[in-house]
Amino acid sequence: MLPKTEEDNEGLAAVLLGEKWRFIDKSGELVIDPQYDSAYYFNEGLATVKIGDKFGFIDRSGNMVIQPQYDGVDDMFSMVWLRFTPVGDIQKAKLVI
Repeated sequence: MLPKTEEDNEGLAAVLLGEKWRFIDKSGELVIDPQYDSAYYFNEGLATVKIGDKFGFIDRSGNMVIQPQYDGVDDMFSMVWLRFTPVGDIQKAKLVI
């Protein structure tokens, strides 16, 4: 089975092989152990990861910089992230910098 990959950015790529995502470098060496339910590309030194049903952010060493606590995230521009929490028929957005 071929692994599923997320775009290689900043020299690391998120790779799904089996049930958990991990990060590898350009040579294919494992850099961050498999432990994430979802993982996305690095942007300005951070990558979005999902553990369970919450999103957080790791640095290039795999350190959890922002603990998984968000229902969803979206990178808008230069390290501005939005958290969306459904409230009835509308969503509230909280700006996180």
